[in-house]
This record gives sequence, structure tokens and C-alpha cells, in this order.
Amino acid sequence: MSNYKIKKLQVDKANELGVKIRPSTNKNKKVDVYIRDKKIYSIGGAGYNDYATYIKDKNVSKEDAEKRRVSYIARHSKEPKIDKDGEYTKSLYADEILWGKRKDNINSSEIRKKKTAIGNVVKRIEAKEKVRDKKIKEDKKK
Repeated sequence: MSNYKIKKLQVDKANELGVKIRPSTNKNKKVDVYIRDKKIYSIGGAGYNDYATYIKDKNVSKEDAEKRRVSYIARHSKEPKIDKDGEYTKSLYADEILWGKRKDNINSSEIRKKKTAIGNVVKRIEAKEKVRDKKIKEDKKK
């Protein structure tokens, strides 16, 4: 289990995205991302810093932390943020939660896409749960 301490800024960003976060169960990652108590991703390399860590733990100035954020976002800008099924990718969650990608960089169509993507994930989870529950009932009948 990760010993990473989640910051309030990260919890707030996760809430904006409609997800919950907890310290990762994977020792090589920082944070696990959950939708309706189902883990969907582990994000953030345990050996690397992030925006909130630079500000809170490393005593880096906001200006330097902002430079690092801009650099991170630029390095990862080519990674897909929404997959072919319309679901958010790990990269989007890392950008938003760990690096606090600024809202002013997101236009209204991106926000609609994000809300749609969350809805798609929830629908997929619910469909999988229905199939699982049906299978359990069938197995009990046997």
C-alpha cells in the first residue's frame, strides 16, 4: 500500500470529476481512483512529485510549482484523455487530480465530454454488476 498523503486540492479535483480517491493499494502508485466504490485506475508514480506535493511538502513557491505543472501538462499533452469508448483515461485523471489542470484550459465541450464519459463508466459498471449478480443467482440455482 502506498504511504502517499492525499491533499485537499486533490480531493476537491476528484469531487469535480465525480470520483473518489484513496491512497493506492499498489506500492508503485500514489492514488487509486474509484467510481461508486469500484477502483478504475491507479495513478501517479510513487517516486515522482505532483503539484500539491510541491506546494505543501517541498516548500516550492507557487510560481515554481506552476512551471512544473505547465511542464508536466506539456509533456503529457499528446496522451489521449478520453478513450474510444468515451471514458476518461488514466492520463486525464492524473492531469486533473495530481496536477490540478486549470479549469480555464477546459472549454465547455470538454466539460460535456467529461460528464458523458463519467456517465458511460457508471453505466458500464452497473451493467457488469447486473451480469455478475445474474450469474451468482444462476449458480445458486444449480
